[in-house]
Amino acid sequence: MKLPEINTVLGKFLFSCLLFLFPFFIYFPSLSYENIYLDDDALTANSSAGIREIFTKDVFLGNGTKSGFYRPLMSLSFAADRKIADFLFSKIFSGKKGAYKYSLKEDYSVPPGMLFVSHFHNILLHGIFCIILCEMFLCFGMNKKTAYSGAALFAALPCNAVAVAWLGGRNDMLLGIFIVPAAIFLKKFLDG
Repeated sequence: MKLPEINTVLGKFLFSCLLFLFPFFIYFPSLSYENIYLDDDALTANSSAGIREIFTKDVFLGNGTKSGFYRPLMSLSFAADRKIADFLFSKIFSGKKGAYKYSLKEDYSVPPGMLFVSHFHNILLHGIFCIILCEMFLCFGMNKKTAYSGAALFAALPCNAVAVAWLGGRNDMLLGIFIVPAAIFLKKFLDG
């Protein structure tokens, strides 16, 4: 079986899918990682905060100290992870509707499956960023083979392990997912 050329629509779609899935093969072991002491415990525990707390306090919700680390998008993503884990692991796998209810004031524990969902989310964000990075390479004039190869190399670089495997590294990926498209659109705007 011969792979389609990268210059065709089917080829671009196929190589983009492979580029998106590549981080899942690399970071698959991180799906079983537990919380670490640094920040993960506070980030996952504070994911039960309400919208008001997310947008008015720092990412650690001011528990005892003020960190000055205001990242509402990251806090929202962890809150979404908690909701997804609650839905998947309490309603689908256990068969009990609403079996796991957590609130910030009552329980700082991590619901079943949240760490898996959070690590999966980090890998998903890394795959999305690799696609965006490839598009940036193409926008700035690289040929398709070089752009896809460069994005695949970026996906596999060991220095990205911190951003992907550590839950607190999600902040870097979210930043990149917004900054790189801004650079692409700025380039397209300036080119006319």
